[in-house]
Amino acid sequence: MKARLLFLACMACALPSVELVADPRFVEVEADKFRLQEPARSTAKHQYNADGYPIFAGTFTFSSHVFGHPQMRCDFLVPLKSPNGAPILAATDIVALFPWPGRQWLRSGDEGWHFARHHGFTVFTLNFLNHDQASPDDNLRYYIYPASGSADAWTAALTSVTAMVGAPPVQKIFVWGESAGGSAAQLFASISPGRVEGLIACSGRTFEIDSPYLGPTVILHTTRDRVEQNTALASAMEAQGALPISYAFAPNWMNWSEDYGWAHTVSEKAQRFGLAWLVSLADLRSQSGGALPPMARWDVVDGRRMPIKKACLPAWVELTQKPTIREDTAAGITTISMPSSGTGQRGTIIWIDNRFGIGPEALTAPVQVFSDQGFGVLTISGGSEEAAPGAVLRDRLRATRGLSGPYHLVCIRPRKLEPAFEFGNDAASITCVDPARDALPAQLSASLALQKKTLLCLGPQAEPQPQPDANLKIRKRKDDGNFYTWMKGVVTAVGDHIAQR
Repeated sequence: MKARLLFLACMACALPSVELVADPRFVEVEADKFRLQEPARSTAKHQYNADGYPIFAGTFTFSSHVFGHPQMRCDFLVPLKSPNGAPILAATDIVALFPWPGRQWLRSGDEGWHFARHHGFTVFTLNFLNHDQASPDDNLRYYIYPASGSADAWTAALTSVTAMVGAPPVQKIFVWGESAGGSAAQLFASISPGRVEGLIACSGRTFEIDSPYLGPTVILHTTRDRVEQNTALASAMEAQGALPISYAFAPNWMNWSEDYGWAHTVSEKAQRFGLAWLVSLADLRSQSGGALPPMARWDVVDGRRMPIKKACLPAWVELTQKPTIREDTAAGITTISMPSSGTGQRGTIIWIDNRFGIGPEALTAPVQVFSDQGFGVLTISGGSEEAAPGAVLRDRLRATRGLSGPYHLVCIRPRKLEPAFEFGNDAASITCVDPARDALPAQLSASLALQKKTLLCLGPQAEPQPQPDANLKIRKRKDDGNFYTWMKGVVTAVGDHIAQR
């Protein structure tokens, strides 16, 4: 109890102008999805603690010059020796978590809680709750930019947190950010290179390419998200003699949103790799007397200088193949093809999309989803009423390697006399989707019924309608007005329909 009171007294001295309080919002729930698979070395300062350290979760506020934030709130987590004890020795290693807009990093089960509870880091973050008062392109007001006053706010919070856990005032910290937070973390390292020991930037887009910070860096992003910006940052650092680690990983194709959220994600595997790298970096500093050895003396793992061992490197680190996109501007037809990227070949999805203005970017996600599930995929979109997508379809099938039967036909908004259904005789299953109509045109329905094909029809209504033909399976899907939610449902339904054949 005396140790606890001494710890609180030290924190109060570190923050003379504010009231330090325990934060009742932090109610712990175990959600240990970030656990490393490799047992930590016995000498490691931050080896995994399965039981977890007792945590003091607190918050303080201070005056700031950040636009829209005259009072800045800092949340922090400090691992303790016992529920009423002082901070553990490893707590002097500090991680700053840079948030994306609206992000509250220190909720139980998130990365921040895991860093503190199971690996013994002190963790802190700032809350930019009024970020929407400025444009993201305003580098004098938006919170990710140092000129907005955020750099001073981070430095002030860091000074207080460093003092409260008894770390040396000049000790460098580790910074981690995702999305806009990834940009903010790199921009902070650029303006305060002497305070940063290691940087992990996940899915950022705005960077200081000529940054004076050339220390240990991990750059993570998906193969479809801000590749140019992330690649430029890695190349610029390498040109100045730095050794950044840059990895691209597959997007979460079923995480769709208005702005193609499937591309802008951070996978759990990426987070685990970042954690493994950060833990190993902190332990390497501790084992080297408090100062990192030059990166040129680090172990070489898969051609890169790493603080971690081979066993920690995840197998997911590889670029996924991209679909082939062909645009016939004269005919107004776009085709996308992609062989199976999974194990084995389950057949080929033929996706014909007659919606007006649908572009290749919107169809990339369903193409990739089906490819990852073991299907080859060929999509055709656009074309006039007089165009013959059936003929285009056959030409593309012959010209594309890796596409083989059985064939599963998916038609989005089928026309009254759909030439593509000439191909229906060769299809193992047919799915018709029309977000605007409850039923298919009578002539089209009759044609499909005669073919005795397994048919799934998705329309705007919620309730299914009985059909006299057992081969015709009609399912109505309510259109909630969100195209991406609707499309995700279509992709899921098609996969289920094929699996149930």
